[in-house]
Amino acid sequence: MSEIKAKKIFLATLLALAAALLTAGIIIKIVDIKVGIVGAGPAGIAAARGVRNEILTHAAILRDQNLDLHVEIIIYEEKTRIGGRMTIEDTSPMVIEIEDVAGGAFDADLLKTIGGVVGEKQESITSQDEELGVGKVAFFDPTRIIAETYRPYTTTTLEPPPIPPDTIRGNTWVPFSIPASDRLEMNGIGDNYVRDILAPQVRRHTGQSIEDLSDLALSMALEREETGCQKPANSGVLRMMMEDALKDSGAKLRVSSKVTKARWEEITEGYENWILQWEDVIDHEVPPNAEVFDKIIIASPSNYSRLLGYTDNQEQFTSYDIEHAIEYQPLYITFFLAPSPISSSFLKSGSSLPAQLLPIINSHDHKDPTFDSIIELSLLRSIVGYDNSTKYMYRLFLFSNPSLTSRW
Repeated sequence: MSEIKAKKIFLATLLALAAALLTAGIIIKIVDIKVGIVGAGPAGIAAARGVRNEILTHAAILRDQNLDLHVEIIIYEEKTRIGGRMTIEDTSPMVIEIEDVAGGAFDADLLKTIGGVVGEKQESITSQDEELGVGKVAFFDPTRIIAETYRPYTTTTLEPPPIPPDTIRGNTWVPFSIPASDRLEMNGIGDNYVRDILAPQVRRHTGQSIEDLSDLALSMALEREETGCQKPANSGVLRMMMEDALKDSGAKLRVSSKVTKARWEEITEGYENWILQWEDVIDHEVPPNAEVFDKIIIASPSNYSRLLGYTDNQEQFTSYDIEHAIEYQPLYITFFLAPSPISSSFLKSGSSLPAQLLPIINSHDHKDPTFDSIIELSLLRSIVGYDNSTKYMYRLFLFSNPSLTSRW
């Protein structure tokens, strides 16, 4: 055998051996992705779980392409616990959040909680419940009461028979992934019922219209409304649902961390990323911090344009008008005393008004701006002073700056 031929055979054998070695030891490329989520309410927790599920769904496909995707999820929450507006603080001494009062968590001890009613004592109104309409709910438009009912709603004619289980989910965690309006349509809930009954109930818990909610937020709001909105203990179902979902997502949670800015900028030449700036809301001695992310999800109750500010790539992140980016509205709470129960005459009701009045707002027919800003008007209790005169305490929720007129 000639020397040249021997060299060719050796080279061919070497190449075949190299190919076999490469085949036997496939090189796996590891890709690291970091996702930041602002807000640990239902939207933020569901987003984290959704990201994790999406990765797991495509894991096999990525492995076939010799890719190993590592995803790190970090959730920033300004408050000291998860759950957003649906759960309350449990710190000691107790910190009262806006949702605590809005959700009726402190109705039983309202005078002790808010104070300010000096020289008067609380009188039990058990014997006056029927007269004062306690436990009764009315849905009304600017001129008249449309419907009245009692809690629990499942015992009344206003409960559509039967409400599909996907509308109100209880005691189990099931992924939620579609808009609330789509869920209602899928479940055959009619537009008039949504506008006249469900929308006022949901608005008092979330401050939003149903069109702005996910089906998870809808379910949580309706479940709280159904149970009478009592104080949701942190060891309760909603809190456990959120904690289970957080654990399932594998995300890291940073509480008491307020995100102040989100910037998209070039980190190194030709390499751009998101930078989240955040600060510790409890320990003000801790200097502001920042972290780099590949993707961010803003799931907090705020106008996202405040976080994004102005960027060179503004058009990429604002596909619609800024005014439409405001998903949560300010809530004004006013407590006032009246010398007598509010007259039923202004709503053309022949009997005394129910203790809780929820307005029906027609988004296509705004006739009264003052009325459209009302979320709820509730009679809380009667109070007897030292002179034995009785006053009645009301709570008024408004979207706009409160301006009580003679109408009330």
